[in-house]
Amino acid sequence: MKVLIADDSPFMLSVLSEFMKAQNFDVETAEDGLQAVQKVFNFEPDVIILDVMMPFMTGYQVARMLKSDRLTKNIPIIILTSKSDAADEFWGYQVGADYYVVKDEDMESLMKRLAEIISKLKPVKREKKIITKKDYSALDIVAKVNELLDRKLYELTILNEIGKLVGTITNLDLIVEKLMGFLSKILEYSAIIIMIKEKNSIEIISNISKDFSLKDYEKIKKNLIEELTKEVDREILLSNERIYGNKNLKKENFKSYNELRTERIEAEGENEGIIAYLSLKDKKFSIGEKALLSSISNYSFLIIYSAILYKRVEELSVRDSLTGLFNHAHIIGILNREFKIAERYKKPISIIMGDIDKFKEINDTFGHLSGDFVLEKISTILSESIRDIDYIGRYGGEEFLIILPETKKAEAVKVAERIRKKVENTEFNIVSPPIKITMSFGVASNEDDVKTSHLLIKKADDLLYLAKKNGRNRVEF
Repeated sequence: MKVLIADDSPFMLSVLSEFMKAQNFDVETAEDGLQAVQKVFNFEPDVIILDVMMPFMTGYQVARMLKSDRLTKNIPIIILTSKSDAADEFWGYQVGADYYVVKDEDMESLMKRLAEIISKLKPVKREKKIITKKDYSALDIVAKVNELLDRKLYELTILNEIGKLVGTITNLDLIVEKLMGFLSKILEYSAIIIMIKEKNSIEIISNISKDFSLKDYEKIKKNLIEELTKEVDREILLSNERIYGNKNLKKENFKSYNELRTERIEAEGENEGIIAYLSLKDKKFSIGEKALLSSISNYSFLIIYSAILYKRVEELSVRDSLTGLFNHAHIIGILNREFKIAERYKKPISIIMGDIDKFKEINDTFGHLSGDFVLEKISTILSESIRDIDYIGRYGGEEFLIILPETKKAEAVKVAERIRKKVENTEFNIVSPPIKITMSFGVASNEDDVKTSHLLIKKADDLLYLAKKNGRNRVEF
């Protein structure tokens, strides 16, 4: 194996050279950073030992340059320095050092530490097709370092701009709009899809900047969900999906993009995410754009996820923590308001009370975690079955209240029946084979000659009790 030692101290060069020769290494030395870079490409070492403080280029600069080059990025680097501050060690690892060793007055201890490190090293595998040897002049090296500095400054400027969005973290819609608007200035894309996986659910935020095929979108979404959940042994629900930008996905089949790039994001515990970048339909991402994606993804994900968490915290006072639906107090407050509006303007209003049949048996047979899963899935079905102007809340336990403003009873009955059938035909994967679950419903409206919202709830609750009495899995009105 071969080692390159770079140090501006003749004494250290001599000591380290003798030591590495004794370990059966071929040794090459350099007295400054420029020499070190030049000799790396001609000597092709299997390991590099770098001092930090050297003429022309520091060990940090040499390490950063070598780790940024595909020809040399796999060569292990040992930084050997007298700089012992924690910040120096942190920066050493940041620029690419594989090992950071502080020079000690006790030379024996130092050599023992080096021996321990090199015992773990193996010859660097180089692709036969790649010719490593290069003739780098001093000007070439300075130009390369300047290029790296420019690239880092560019990345830091972008991250700084993204970081400024923290000030709008209280408004999820605004932060998505601003982030995607900024990304469109530095990246040509047709769509960006952000997925956040938590314990039992996935949340999706998509921004579509160009015409996009619905078929392409659904296929990509399906593949991304499978990628995020492939190592999960339970069903994961899609809890929320927000689409920004060009929301009108086209039903016609056409090519929406040319290239798909994904970045996985690791978060705390079971939380993780993935960001998919889709290029324009007539071009791929450039080399510079691809390099940028890995730099901006974690930061962009963090900004969006933080805004989502803030929104959730804000909603904790009005949302049920398990299902995400409005809690009892808030849904009752909404009903009181909507009932008064309906009475004042002589408009119809209907409500649906729904209850999961034999829910206690589910808890007793399969456990409360399975019961929670059923409640979450039922909540998703209910939420997907109503209009944007309707309201839904967890009234209590396994009972739900749906408010349908400007809706006559006959229409409300149709909604309840549609929900009943959808629940009945859904498989709940809490055991194998999956089980089926049913719900009972009571429908009431202000057509029933009720004078208060309280009496409207009582009417719907009585009809729900009648549905249970008459055999369950039915709608009474």
